[in-house]
Amino acid sequence: MFKFIIYFFIFLIFSKPSYAYLDPGIASFIIQSIVGSIAVGLGFISMYWSKFKSLFFKNEKKLDKKNKRKGN
Repeated sequence: MFKFIIYFFIFLIFSKPSYAYLDPGIASFIIQSIVGSIAVGLGFISMYWSKFKSLFFKNEKKLDKKNKRKGN
């Protein structure tokens, strides 16, 4: 990891400007990338959040079903 950090800083120190042309559409592309990343992240979190919650609430659902059977 330490070598990576050293190489990274060496790369930054000795890099040259590229003088590249950035057209006006690049801002739209960057915004779409950010919004898409947020959407994927929220979907990923919600998928695993429901699985995480099911670990705790699975037993309560089973107990509710057993209580309903005994009550009838």
